[in-house]
Amino acid sequence: MYRHSWILEMCYSSKLQTVPTYIIYIYGIHSLVTIGNGEMASFWTSSWINENTPKNIAPTLFKKVKIKNIIVQKALQDNRWRSHITPLLTLQEINEYVSLFEAVGHIQLVDNREDSIYWRWMSYGEYTTKSAYNIQFQGAFSKFRFMPICKAKAEPKCRFFCLDFVT
Repeated sequence: MYRHSWILEMCYSSKLQTVPTYIIYIYGIHSLVTIGNGEMASFWTSSWINENTPKNIAPTLFKKVKIKNIIVQKALQDNRWRSHITPLLTLQEINEYVSLFEAVGHIQLVDNREDSIYWRWMSYGEYTTKSAYNIQFQGAFSKFRFMPICKAKAEPKCRFFCLDFVT
């Protein structure tokens, strides 16, 4: 298992209120969980079903769940996750329930093996603060250089137009 289990404990323990939501979101979508005994991964927010989360498989159903902070082991025990969902009222909720039920139905927990977490943004799969920080800005900044436009030998109104056009 990789050494970043502390972030899972921080995100999925009773300290959940102290962790900003965007950190849980970033960590959840950028890590892959391989289920062993199911004691570490969050049922709803970890990507343990074919690199997807139950929250993404059934978003409407997730809104109706009474207990969202539950580990996979407890949720799969006697299909306890089903009893946490308030009554299904719409066709979309029923479709999502069936999809999730089929996805979860084939999962088998392995008692003597811990869950393993793989961070997608490092080649060796280990979480680092630097990689999490960098992923927040992925695609946010342009690498366009403005200085050649500013130093171009052209009339000021032409340079202004070019700068105005590209920004």
